[in-house]
Amino acid sequence: MLEDYIFQNLLLALPLWLMLYSADYAFTLLGARYYAAGAGEHFAFEGSYELTPQFQQDVDALRLFPPSFIKAILISSTLIVALWCVSRIETEFLLVFKLVIGGMMVQEFAVLIRHARNLVLFRAAMAHQGMSGQIRYEQWLSYRLSAAEFFCFAGLFLIVGLFTGSISFLGGAVMTDITALKHRRLSRKVRREAD
Repeated sequence: MLEDYIFQNLLLALPLWLMLYSADYAFTLLGARYYAAGAGEHFAFEGSYELTPQFQQDVDALRLFPPSFIKAILISSTLIVALWCVSRIETEFLLVFKLVIGGMMVQEFAVLIRHARNLVLFRAAMAHQGMSGQIRYEQWLSYRLSAAEFFCFAGLFLIVGLFTGSISFLGGAVMTDITALKHRRLSRKVRREAD
């Protein structure tokens, strides 16, 4: 199975993670650029375009390689290497490795799908095609919508994981659910602070 092949080889798993995580940040910056370049005429987001608090200032400033991104990629890569090394010593730990690292990667697919949708929508907005007027999202609603999408992805990943027996998709369901819960909590917090 492809999943087993990837996770048996650190030289495949680590570069795959680096590609996915870097693509996430690159597409975030591209979306922020589109938003600043004219998509904001049709969509107005209260607060930052970026939902993850630790990246908001860097994305708002359109920084390419900020310390927050470098730190996150170093920590996540160290985690991958450490878990892989432990799974080489304790073979039973390979299941945990697949669950955690596979889950991180599968969650990135959900994030990249959301970026693709935003980029298509923002390009249409910039070209003044297919829409008119402006929609304004309060920050709490942006978090609430994000939580709803992540809950849906988590359900999809759970179904795929159960039907295929893929530990990575089960991990993706867990990781995506955790992110959904974080965004729901942030939605409630921001809304309380606004009231």
